[in-house]
Amino acid sequence: MKVIPSKRSSGFTLIELLVVIGILATLASLVFLGSKSALKAAKAAKVGNNMRNIHAALVVLRDEGVDTGNHNPGAYPPASGEIDDDQGGQFVWWDLCAVQMNIAKRQGGNFDWDQPHSETIFQNPLSVHKLGGKRKEWGSLSSSTNDRHGSYAYNGELGDDAGSGGESEGAYVVRASQLEDASNTIWFGEADDDDKGAGWIFEEVSSAPQGNYKDQVHLCFVDGSVRLMKNVILKKPPVFDFLTSVRDKNYNNQP
Repeated sequence: MKVIPSKRSSGFTLIELLVVIGILATLASLVFLGSKSALKAAKAAKVGNNMRNIHAALVVLRDEGVDTGNHNPGAYPPASGEIDDDQGGQFVWWDLCAVQMNIAKRQGGNFDWDQPHSETIFQNPLSVHKLGGKRKEWGSLSSSTNDRHGSYAYNGELGDDAGSGGESEGAYVVRASQLEDASNTIWFGEADDDDKGAGWIFEEVSSAPQGNYKDQVHLCFVDGSVRLMKNVILKKPPVFDFLTSVRDKNYNNQP
């Protein structure tokens, strides 16, 4: 019997080629999405670790106290202010923490950082802003509002600005002994890239930390726990007061 050879080509047809290309494109997109999700998860984990380390430095500042106006041992550090001694010197809470971590040293009235602010633990890895901006000198972060974006925001209810003259000039003192609900009081939170203000402190709902997720924000509480919370919850005035106030909490407003 005579066998007639097939005229079919041994190569791919156009339809087969398109199917293969489609499969490869789908696989590539899945790999890309998986890598993107993994990268974001790694950055989120780094935020939590950063916050816990910063919390440890804040605890030392609170327990030991530093000469910042009326910030005495056992009181929560001010968010910013002027050092109340002969040399003076402006500071933001990051400067005080950086000294505790041996990232910065105080030289007279200034704080000299050992490396760019954006390369330290105080840079939020989820932020597109660089802490310290484009400055070439790594001094105190208290001088320029534009340099303060890209990090974490302090709860002004615990420690407001410290004036050189004590409480009469606006320094706000809260002692650890006055705060009975450490697990439900925010100490600092992940600052929002869209914040139009200074981005280093929050005192009311309009300046509440909103983070760099679409709908969630990392918050570090006084007891050292770090939680990821819905923005819409934190933006509710009663809930915001519940999470930030040092006064008696209204548990009807518990988030």
